[in-house]
Amino acid sequence: MTSLIKMRRLILTALAMMVMGCTSMPMTFPTTLSKDLDLTRGREIRGESCGFQLLMVIPININDRYETAYNQLMSAAGNDKIANLSIEEKWFYAYFGTGYCTLLKATAYPLLNTPNISKKAIEEKLLILKDLRDKQLISEEQERARRQEIVDKL
Repeated sequence: MTSLIKMRRLILTALAMMVMGCTSMPMTFPTTLSKDLDLTRGREIRGESCGFQLLMVIPININDRYETAYNQLMSAAGNDKIANLSIEEKWFYAYFGTGYCTLLKATAYPLLNTPNISKKAIEEKLLILKDLRDKQLISEEQERARRQEIVDKL
């Protein structure tokens, strides 16, 4: 009789663990409908996240795949707005379970009247200014003035 009770507890515990491991929050993606977007300067961006279902029972990074991929996508967009969002699901078999990957692709559009200059380009210009100042080819006042010009163009 005691072993039957232990067996029931074990089965109920295992079922409870399986049910709790397979829950996640629903994900909704905001839509961007704006007339203020510069549709001529769109760029492709992406975010991807993978998870694994170990022994078809134990979820590892499964439940937050969409959120992680979306956060990567938004990070890649920066201040731009996203549109044309597409979702790809891939899965693969492994010896001890199944892997699942979520890929989000979108087009990032800047707002109208924003400068067409990337963060990398700004950093390069500032490094050039610093290098010129270090080599004493420009004065400190000239460096400050040129830095201000760069900021004013933004």
